[in-house]
Amino acid sequence: MNNEIDKPKVNVADKYVEYKNYMSKKPNDTVLTRWGMYTHDPRYKDYTASVVNMIKDDMQINDDQAYYMLFYMVSNNIDDYELAKRDMMVDEKFEFYKRKG
Repeated sequence: MNNEIDKPKVNVADKYVEYKNYMSKKPNDTVLTRWGMYTHDPRYKDYTASVVNMIKDDMQINDDQAYYMLFYMVSNNIDDYELAKRDMMVDEKFEFYKRKG
């Protein structure tokens, strides 16, 4: 059996909203920015990385672009994943990370 075929498709949009709602309730009890807490605090960085990997796989993009995509959605309080994906098509920073990676 092919595991790729047998695996259920992850709904990235739903997982992102779960992540955003969970993380928004966490107090920033660090000296880091809120985004820094998400990406560097040992309590949250693995969860953040798992969401980044879902975005990366879904959009077929590199790590830098996927982190930027998540940062963009979180920092702009965007719940609509498909809208954010469309925004990336005209975002200069997203293109910068494409060239960088």
